[in-house]
Amino acid sequence: MELRELVYSTLIVSTTPSFASFASELLSQNSFYPVKKVSSVTEARHALSIRSYDVLIVNYPLLDETGLELSMEMSRDCSSVVLMMVPATMYGDVEAKTRGSGVFLLKKPVSLITLSQSLSWLRSASDRVRSVQSGRVKLEEKIDEIRLVTRAKLILMENLKMTEDEAHKYITHEAMDRCMSKREVANTILNTWSR
Repeated sequence: MELRELVYSTLIVSTTPSFASFASELLSQNSFYPVKKVSSVTEARHALSIRSYDVLIVNYPLLDETGLELSMEMSRDCSSVVLMMVPATMYGDVEAKTRGSGVFLLKKPVSLITLSQSLSWLRSASDRVRSVQSGRVKLEEKIDEIRLVTRAKLILMENLKMTEDEAHKYITHEAMDRCMSKREVANTILNTWSR
């Protein structure tokens, strides 16, 4: 297991410095590292433009925006697992707006036990997001390879008058005979015939 899988980078967005410090201390003791603290949605968007975070914790509401749109956007994009800390008086309205978005909500004030339990949810959800992203990357790589091989087959069909089946067999046999991937063979064909 990689070290990356053992830690969860976290961005805390809170206008209350005491909450940010408390949460940062608790998180760093529970595999959440590095922890960056910002006090506005503007700062959060800037931080997110520089790097991605596994977990986003929003102490709702914020001063420049409520943080609601940012939270739903990050959750919808599967960019980060999002936890919003919401005052009890606003919880019903926020829950209705975020329902189905994947944003986790906790009613403030929150007990230390509840907050600690929620960290387990965040770790599990973050692991799931990583798994989905990894699968998506593999699928995108496979689609790119298929496109590349298809272009190489078309070149063989046009220039060497092969049928599609013959071009496919040629690329497959070349990959096996040369101990190369089909992608590498396709690149060789493309480079040879594009001169």
